[in-house]
Amino acid sequence: MHYPAITLFLLQNIFIASAAPMINPEKIKSASITKLQSAAIISQVNWNQSEGCCDGQYISGIQGHFIGMPHGTKIDFYIADKLFASHIYSGQQPLYAIEQNQATWIANGDAVWATATYDNITLNILGAHRVQYGSNPWVDCSAGCNDK
Repeated sequence: MHYPAITLFLLQNIFIASAAPMINPEKIKSASITKLQSAAIISQVNWNQSEGCCDGQYISGIQGHFIGMPHGTKIDFYIADKLFASHIYSGQQPLYAIEQNQATWIANGDAVWATATYDNITLNILGAHRVQYGSNPWVDCSAGCNDK
C-alpha cells in the first residue's frame, strides 16, 4: 500500500501539515512500458545508400527513426543475428548506427534491425530493411530478424 508523504513544520507557533500525493511506482512503470511499446511499433531502421550486386551490398548511413521513444532507451542495432552498434537514445532523429560516410558489407538476405531496452524491458523495433539486390524491402522484425 502507498501512503502520502506528510510534512510537518512549525510556522509562528502553529503546526502546518502538508500532504503530497504518493505516486504509485507500478503505474509509472506501466506508463513507461506502454510508451516503449507504442514507439517500437512506429519506429524503423533503414539506411541512406547501398551499392553492390549479387551476393551483398555495401550499406552506408545505417540509422533508426525512433518516434516517441523514451529518452535514455538503449538501442541495439543488428545485422542478421549479430550486434552491430549500441547507443543511448536522447531524442536525436535519426540515430545513426554508422554515419553516412561509413559503409559495411552486408550479405543479401540479411536484415538490419534493432531492439530498444528501457526500464529493463527489451522490445524489437517493428520496421527494418532486408538487403536484397534491386529492392531492399521493408520487413516486420517485431519477432526478430535473425533469419534470411
